[in-house]
Amino acid sequence: MTIRWIENVSWDAVKNGWHSDMGDNSMLIQIADPATFFPQPMKTFKEVHQFEFLDAEDTDIERWGGDEGFITDDQAFDLVALLAHAMENRMNVVVHC
Repeated sequence: MTIRWIENVSWDAVKNGWHSDMGDNSMLIQIADPATFFPQPMKTFKEVHQFEFLDAEDTDIERWGGDEGFITDDQAFDLVALLAHAMENRMNVVVHC
């Protein structure tokens, strides 16, 4: 039986392979600040998905004077759909941000 899990790791962990071996049936979700780059994963994943948005709270919108760079509703829906896809296909997932 395949174990399914989600592991949240750092940027460095993906770059250096410092995370669990997720096996052949795995997904990497990469989240980075806008206008930065994504690390090249040390390990191989069946699927890799990339998103750009700031790690911020709703209260930051008022403080920063706008919502540019924040996660959009479409991105949030895409993330949920990817996790549902992973669950349906018994995939292990690594997420880095």
